[in-house]
Amino acid sequence: MAMPGASEKLSHGVLSALARGRSNKEIAKELSIGEETVKTHVSNILSKLHLADRTQAAIYGLQKRLVRLDDALE
Repeated sequence: MAMPGASEKLSHGVLSALARGRSNKEIAKELSIGEETVKTHVSNILSKLHLADRTQAAIYGLQKRLVRLDDALE
C-alpha cells in the first residue's frame, strides 16, 4: 500500500479541522500554513469529494470518522 504524500496528509488535516468547525484562519494557525494554502486545500477537497460547501465537508469528515463527534462539539 502506498504511503500518503505530504499534500494528502495536509488535506486530511484541513478536512479534520473543517469537521471541528475551524475557520480558515484557525486552520492555517493550527497547521502552520498560510490562509491561501488552506483555501486551496478546501477548494480541492470540495472538488475531489463533489461537495458543495465546507458544511458538507464537515459532515463528510464526521461520517468518515476523521474526527470524533465529541471533538467536533468543543
